Amino acid sequence: MASSQFYTATFIDIAVAAGQDFLSVQPAANRPIEICYVSLFQTSDFGDAQAENLAVSLVRGHTTAPSGGVAVTPTLIGDSNAATSGVTARRNDTTIASGGSVVTAYDMSFNVAAGLERWFPEDFRLRVQNAVWANLRLRTAPADSLTMSGTIGWRNL
Repeated sequence: MASSQFYTATFIDIAVAAGQDFLSVQPAANRPIEICYVSLFQTSDFGDAQAENLAVSLVRGHTTAPSGGVAVTPTLIGDSNAATSGVTARRNDTTIASGGSVVTAYDMSFNVAAGLERWFPEDFRLRVQNAVWANLRLRTAPADSLTMSGTIGWRNL
């Protein structure tokens, strides 16, 4: 479905050595969104000896913000005249979001040599509303520090 209100939040070349909320988004009350896209990759470990799988989850429902990272300004993709996203975005929070009624929408694993890129079909997109958080979460620490980048993309509804 085409929309002029598609946004992304990213982190670029960040050292990752612990489990964390890679990217988190929280729409304002009464401004629902749906998560359309996620990607993760690393640029520091190459070769069979460094190969490892990382477990990540896309969750929804926390009411307390994650911490330890920084705020991110959402980037508008498409029509430059569209309204602001109405979303608070954060990256690389080592204290994960908490509270609320949390559900895991997607549980995924990826090999660090290949990365992860996932477009969610329209009927399988995670919808987020009423000022709760959606978090792309690294569930376990990597074997060693990785230089990682990632993106989460959403559409205002």
